[in-house]
Amino acid sequence: MLAGCVNAPTPEPKPTASSVPTPLAFPKIMARGTVDATCATLDDALADWTLAPTLSPGPGTPAAAAARVGGIGCVFTDASAHRLLVGAAKVTPDSVSALETFFTRNCAVAASEIGDHAYYEKATGDAELFGDTYRISVVSDAIGSESDAAALVRSVSSTLGA
Repeated sequence: MLAGCVNAPTPEPKPTASSVPTPLAFPKIMARGTVDATCATLDDALADWTLAPTLSPGPGTPAAAAARVGGIGCVFTDASAHRLLVGAAKVTPDSVSALETFFTRNCAVAASEIGDHAYYEKATGDAELFGDTYRISVVSDAIGSESDAAALVRSVSSTLGA
């Protein structure tokens, strides 16, 4: 080695298109029954949130998907104008499998505080519970932790009798 020369560190390999997981599109889900509750039913259960009956969950959201298969998809607001999307549906076991794949591939992590088959994604405030009877979804930028999400999911679940 010449005097004054320094070995340059080996550069980190840059991710290639094939090494970065591609986010999945929201899967098509199939119903195994309808949900008898309404958004108004949930309004009383969600303290600090008010039903926004003129708003609907946007296309491609878990709440809209739930409504599309005989479930409910609701929008609530709080005093700070945050929105909370809530969805609940009875879905087939194949749909549960597709949804679990979707959420894990899109960065959600297992969330035992929410339930045995639950996922939480902090960046989006998305919590998903796959229970024996219902698939429950709550999404809001106001959800700051798994504990916050768990409290909302519990309120929805108990109201539905799940």
